[in-house]
Amino acid sequence: MNAGLRKTAMGGIWLGFGIACAGFLLNAFLGGLGPRIAQGFALLITFGNVIFVLGCINLARAKGQPWYFGLLGLLSCVGLLVLWFLVPDKA
Repeated sequence: MNAGLRKTAMGGIWLGFGIACAGFLLNAFLGGLGPRIAQGFALLITFGNVIFVLGCINLARAKGQPWYFGLLGLLSCVGLLVLWFLVPDKA
């Protein structure tokens, strides 16, 4: 596995997961203040999920697989586990 690309992938995965979790928690505590605030937190969650999926795409590329295996990240943690353990490493 390409170590540099793997490190970048894991950084993107953790960053995206953290942003999505922060948006979810902020929405839970402050989303009731108004619809515009709730929309902003929903946008933050979406942004975090996009970064998470891009990290999964980089992880698939680091494993020597085509980029579309990274779309398993759309299944969130389950997809990451499948990508990590079940998709073979060709690199």
